[in-house]
Amino acid sequence: MIKTNLLTYNRSEKFAPSYSKYFSKQIHTVYARMSNAIPLKQLYDLTCTDMKIINQLSISRFFVIVFLFAFLTIPNSVYSQTPGQIFTAATPSPNPMDPNGDGWITSSGGVFTGGNELPEFEIPFNEVPQLTAEPSADLQTGATCAASEIVSDPVTGSAGGYYYILDPDAIPDNGDEQMVFRMRIARQANGAFGYSFLFDTDLKFGPSDPNSIPGNPGFEMEVIYGSGNNNDVLVENVDGTTSGTNIGTYDPASNSQRSDALNNNSSCATDPIFIDWYVPLSDIGITTTQNFRIAVATASSPSSALGGSASDILGVDGDVIADDDDQFAAAIYSSSDNDGDGVTDINDLDDDNDGLLDTEESSGVDPNADSDSDGVPDFLDPDYPGFIDSNSDGVNDNFDTDLDGLADHIDIDADGDGCNDVLEAGFTESSTISGELAGTGYGSNGLVTGGTDGYTGTNSDVTDSGAFPACSGSSDTDGDGVADASDPAPNDPCDPVQPGGYTGYDASNPTWAAADCDGDGLTNGDEDTNGSDPYAAADDSDGDGLEDYLDLDDDNDGIPDTYEQAIFDCESGVTPLFGAAQGPNNYLGSDINNPVVGDSFLYSGVYPGVDAIITIVSSTDTAIVNLDVTTTGFDENFQPQINHLDNNSFTEFRIDFVVAGSTTPAPPTTYILTTIDNDVNEFVTYSDSFTSDLYVDSPTDQLDYSGSAISAGFSKGYVSNGNVVGGIGVNSPQFQVAGVYTENTSMSIRFGSSTGDTSNHSLTLVPCVPRDYWVTPPELYVDTDSDGDGIVNRLDLDSDNDGIPDVLEAGFSDTNNDGLVETVSYGTNGLADEVETSADSGVLAVLPINTDAASDNNPFVTLYNFVDVDSDNDGISDTTEAFSNNATYNDSDNDGHIDGFVDVDDNGWHDPIDAEITFPVVLNSDADAIANYLDLDSDGDGLPDTFEGNFQVSDGDNDGIVGTGIPDDSDGDGLADSNDPDFPGNILGGFGFNQDRDGDGVKNYLDIDIDNDGIIDNIEGQSTSNHVGPTGSDTDGDGIDDAYDVNNGGVGIGYTNTDGGSAPDYADTNSDGIDGVGDAFDLLENATDNLIDGPLDLDFNGIVDPGSFVDFDGDGLHDDFEYSDPSVDASNNTTN
Repeated sequence: MIKTNLLTYNRSEKFAPSYSKYFSKQIHTVYARMSNAIPLKQLYDLTCTDMKIINQLSISRFFVIVFLFAFLTIPNSVYSQTPGQIFTAATPSPNPMDPNGDGWITSSGGVFTGGNELPEFEIPFNEVPQLTAEPSADLQTGATCAASEIVSDPVTGSAGGYYYILDPDAIPDNGDEQMVFRMRIARQANGAFGYSFLFDTDLKFGPSDPNSIPGNPGFEMEVIYGSGNNNDVLVENVDGTTSGTNIGTYDPASNSQRSDALNNNSSCATDPIFIDWYVPLSDIGITTTQNFRIAVATASSPSSALGGSASDILGVDGDVIADDDDQFAAAIYSSSDNDGDGVTDINDLDDDNDGLLDTEESSGVDPNADSDSDGVPDFLDPDYPGFIDSNSDGVNDNFDTDLDGLADHIDIDADGDGCNDVLEAGFTESSTISGELAGTGYGSNGLVTGGTDGYTGTNSDVTDSGAFPACSGSSDTDGDGVADASDPAPNDPCDPVQPGGYTGYDASNPTWAAADCDGDGLTNGDEDTNGSDPYAAADDSDGDGLEDYLDLDDDNDGIPDTYEQAIFDCESGVTPLFGAAQGPNNYLGSDINNPVVGDSFLYSGVYPGVDAIITIVSSTDTAIVNLDVTTTGFDENFQPQINHLDNNSFTEFRIDFVVAGSTTPAPPTTYILTTIDNDVNEFVTYSDSFTSDLYVDSPTDQLDYSGSAISAGFSKGYVSNGNVVGGIGVNSPQFQVAGVYTENTSMSIRFGSSTGDTSNHSLTLVPCVPRDYWVTPPELYVDTDSDGDGIVNRLDLDSDNDGIPDVLEAGFSDTNNDGLVETVSYGTNGLADEVETSADSGVLAVLPINTDAASDNNPFVTLYNFVDVDSDNDGISDTTEAFSNNATYNDSDNDGHIDGFVDVDDNGWHDPIDAEITFPVVLNSDADAIANYLDLDSDGDGLPDTFEGNFQVSDGDNDGIVGTGIPDDSDGDGLADSNDPDFPGNILGGFGFNQDRDGDGVKNYLDIDIDNDGIIDNIEGQSTSNHVGPTGSDTDGDGIDDAYDVNNGGVGIGYTNTDGGSAPDYADTNSDGIDGVGDAFDLLENATDNLIDGPLDLDFNGIVDPGSFVDFDGDGLHDDFEYSDPSVDASNNTTN
């Protein structure tokens, strides 16, 4: 604010009529002195009756108007300003820098008297407060006037920097507001310079700002005027950086002007000048009712003044304070007005308006003083004698009784006991402003005026943590459910620390909602809205020190999570309907004809057994014209029509799915929220609980959105570039922006328009991305639980519950049987370095194994071995083949899951196997280097397992894979329907899968003599005359000898059925069906006794009796028929 104490006004004069339409009847304070001593308020009443304030900036509660533009010389003459670059009345009218549209910079016509030149402006600029007047070193000096710095004029009292918010239609925050800047410089020097206004919009600076970095101690936005040729007016987001992100770029020819001042600096022959420029207020990201702090600086190049580039910082003596960051801090603190009473803190004797002087709340010293002249107030200055900061909040503990980060002189409850200081001091509290002394106004020294008490000193109640009796009730400032009177930190919603599952909080409290008490990167409010636990700590499932949401491999099995998740891109499914048949219906007193914030509306039967409740959570828009338009577009979509206030306003909706007729959350499912026709300048942001990045349909050219709707749990959004998507009518909408919400019952969305127009929005919720509408189908990863054990694959050490850990099935090593990949380090990305192409690359050196990739039949999920219960597709489950005849690790029903699954430690792996020091030996019956569960002929007899395992299942193409071609697999588990006990009609006995036909304890697919007739299956499986012996080669490594592998030129065997009976010869004890005796007799008819020795076959049925059966090597062939010595050769697969 400008205190022009030299100003004297003649009461008989009025403002020029051309100004009257820009000012209104509002009472504000003008700091001036009249010659006939009329009080200030009366002065304003007299002179501003017909004035309309263009806008009111809420950095203070009372707007300070300064009438500055043309410089007037003494004593009674009025001079016109020599125009620089200025717009005529017609181009355009009015211009933000020429609001009366006259095309000139002129005086108001008022007559001023006095002994000094005085500034007067057509626009009532606000002066940027200065810590001190500009030192003489910063003024023009020398004959050449070479300096081009910000200067204030000690003769006239004019400042170096000014700003103003212009609102042409006087409707706050509807998108037409401009911020106009004025900077006084010595003159326009040759060359290029930068002139910056820097904004602190979060009111945190230096140690209190978590984004503070060297070179930028706390600014969020910077507006730059670059002088010289080919330079621009720039708006940049500089939060946490010294190299900002561009928000807007404007041509100086249209957005700036220069005007020369008539008064002359005696040190130079050249008049000082003013540079004016303007930008849209929305670019800066503030509203007309938002508090902010501001500093002004110049740079020696037409770019940012941050990062050590400032050549001068307004109002701070660089000789006294050398460091740029300290100078910025000094400049910012000089513009702070904590209580918003129009008096900056450094000039305010009561910075929190609680009726207690700042010195009384600070042990008799001025907390805003700067004892060592380093630009940092004493209460924040580590150099201040006795400085203590036990909680590292940047505030000297000696000035902060409750250690809440607010020094006592700006803390309305200094002891944090829930009772405001004004009451504990025995004063009367304002009925409209919490913590403030009751009164009618404020003095120029910042004290509350017009009250009945206050400013009579402090007492011990103010600093004792017990609540004063005058405070009744149990207020809870931070909304954590703990009354302030007993809360150790009543302004910190995360203190005291609460356990996971705690529900005593107040979700409507903004302080609580904005915090992140579990440190998982999501705000409390966002988690509460979406049904998750605000107090549950971020998960680190594998204990590697990296939270799951940052960890590429959450269970450390060596398989990246994306390989263990499903790619959600299906093309069909049930879509919840939000049409006229479902609603909206009035709910809990709401009115569909007058929807307002806080209302909820019911949609009945959006899908079978499920209702939806849509709540209007918040809105900064003008009105919701129609909650859901059902007559245009797609009736089944949710289609609100909203009158948007401006280009940053938005309306937030929350959708909750509930069991029909109740408020019980519906079973969680996965939804994809997809906006329809997000064009014609509309924008959309989604709440952060989505489990996949938002996806944009590229032809619509959606742009990243960065406005005010990106806040409080909404950090990602898109805005149309303004184009209408060609060829899309209201009845043929197009999908454009989508995000996946996995296992959810509640989700939120914000709608807006970048032009502030009335917009018809449209939203659909689909269980699958309709990829026919996308140019490139998105890859949306979602959790899946392949084995149904309640543990999602990315956390499951055995994702298919076959007993074989994922790490081994993927092809990695695990020597200590802990289910984790062997590695020295998991790096910074959580993925074992040993499986990556290079440490922290995130790229696998070798992909997980998928043995039967060519014959799997699951269109949605790649069935790598670790999720495939039949990794070789022979119809026999991996568990059975890996642990055959092992009672502990068996799979008696061939469902692909280990029998009697137990998992007390919830890692997804069967505890008995998990507990073993080394992993059980995986069976390899034919010793061919291929484990049975990957071997299509596990016993090496030339007959594929699929045929031996189930005679009633054909293998029409003789490739060892069930059926002909790719087998059917209805449940997508990797086990063919024909062999899956889950599939109706399968045979579990007789010739069914996983059987032991001859009862010798060796299952058919491992038995080289399946009928125990003493003739090996390889011989009985083909004709005697055309018998083909094995080659001993297996070119494709599938376990079938090349001689019988149709994929390598061989001929399949096992189908010879001489007597045409129900079983092929190798399983038929009387394969010729002629003489009524078993094959053993047929085999030995020309031998010495024509029959199996009596002791072996007492019933003379041609089969070795079970009681006489001896099989040392467990291959299913009685030892008497073994060709080789079993103690030397246990396999016998090539010699029998």
